[in-house]
Amino acid sequence: MFKNTFLKTLFTKRWMLISWCAGIAALVIFTMAFYPTLSKSFGELKDIPESLKSFVGDASTYSTITGYTDLQVFAQLNTMTIIFGIILFTGLLAGEETEGTLQTLLAQPVERSRVYWEKLVAALVLLGVACLSIAIGVIIGLAFIGESMSIGRLLAATLATWLISLVFSTLGYSIGAITGKRGIAGGLVGALAFTSLLVTSLAESVDSLKAADKLSPFHYFNKPGILQHGPDWGNMAVLAIISIVALIIGGILFKRRDIYQN
Repeated sequence: MFKNTFLKTLFTKRWMLISWCAGIAALVIFTMAFYPTLSKSFGELKDIPESLKSFVGDASTYSTITGYTDLQVFAQLNTMTIIFGIILFTGLLAGEETEGTLQTLLAQPVERSRVYWEKLVAALVLLGVACLSIAIGVIIGLAFIGESMSIGRLLAATLATWLISLVFSTLGYSIGAITGKRGIAGGLVGALAFTSLLVTSLAESVDSLKAADKLSPFHYFNKPGILQHGPDWGNMAVLAIISIVALIIGGILFKRRDIYQN
């Protein structure tokens, strides 16, 4: 039916993508709808404790729609695209190997490296569409509450969300390709994502975590807020490099590994 793995992957994951996009967009719209209420409530606060600012921001953050969206949408709801990415990427090679379908595919006259990269490109597209659902949700939410913002910065923030999601997704993809174990790949990357997020969230109020924070991918995401201050292309480059290195290592070891021993 399909001439390449890329198209087949897009087709088989279409319903997964549609359901996740609908859920993410709905959650974003719901979050945006609360801006008028939260903006008024936080505007009445004199100050917010330092220990809470890394989680909820300060009162001034809620005075503008860009500050609110930076914090409540892109800094919080990126976890949705990260979870989606980890589930998707770890299922493409490691998941199919566990089910035995990958071995059947590779028994055909097709290069293993081609399977690796075509499945990857399809996953990149799928994750990109999922991240775009955040931008779509923001645009709909803005129309609902009668606000506006720079579309260019909104797209830049969406790109940054795609990149931070890719870091953990590609790590999961590579670990799965190297080990053939979806559970191991998903568990390790999930734990890394949770730990990294926790370290970055607490680093501003805990001095002992400041050094460790520089090793966290979240340190290079949406800092400062892209919608308020514009994108930091250097930080985005760091996230892209992490993903590229992980994918190259995974591709090399996947090509050499004997999957039929598992």
